[in-house]
Amino acid sequence: MRPSSAAFCTVSARVVVQGIRLASAAVMSRLLGPSEFGLVALAMAFAGFATILTDVGLRAAVVQYRDLNRAGLSTVFWLSAGVGAVLALALSISSRLIANFAHLPALSSVLVAISCGLFFSSICAVPLGLMNLKMEFRKTAIVEMVSECGAGCAAIGLALHGFGYWALVGQNLTATATACLITWCQGGVRPLISTLLRSAVSPCFLPTCWDSMPSITGREAWTRFL
Repeated sequence: MRPSSAAFCTVSARVVVQGIRLASAAVMSRLLGPSEFGLVALAMAFAGFATILTDVGLRAAVVQYRDLNRAGLSTVFWLSAGVGAVLALALSISSRLIANFAHLPALSSVLVAISCGLFFSSICAVPLGLMNLKMEFRKTAIVEMVSECGAGCAAIGLALHGFGYWALVGQNLTATATACLITWCQGGVRPLISTLLRSAVSPCFLPTCWDSMPSITGREAWTRFL
């Protein structure tokens, strides 16, 4: 794909996605109250830190090392899935403590539900990395638009049937689950079960994962912390 076509697909997808989000938010604001939006917003704020840690640079590793075989891709996949599973489990376990701290009992179940989205996002890292490697930006644009449209429709439908703040939770889960499903159908990744038994990741991934790790306070802060 030419750079101009790739840029057009990316920009067009972002415009469409933002339009869908704006339209769904306008409709949801007429169906739900401020307390319901506030509850889910608070849950997303606590889950935001885990979301940052979910992407530890493995997608960038897939893009940089273009000669990866199936075993290498499988190793990266299982590592990403493991990180997502651990973070989702940690958020679920700490959900009761967070709910007690915020004096909102309903926050616990919302955090548990949102933690599932962390795992969905982690298992999409390798397929999305392969799409970026192959310059398949049209496919990534389709993933973004379809998942956001499905999430908006699901949220509006749940809100109309009286599910309250669960409509917003369902919107988040529908977006991540739909994106994960479409990405797996288009990404062509079939991880090997045998690589799950490996106790260490190939050293070639570690420098890239470290260089690409998103930083909250700067990479130097991570170095001092570790």
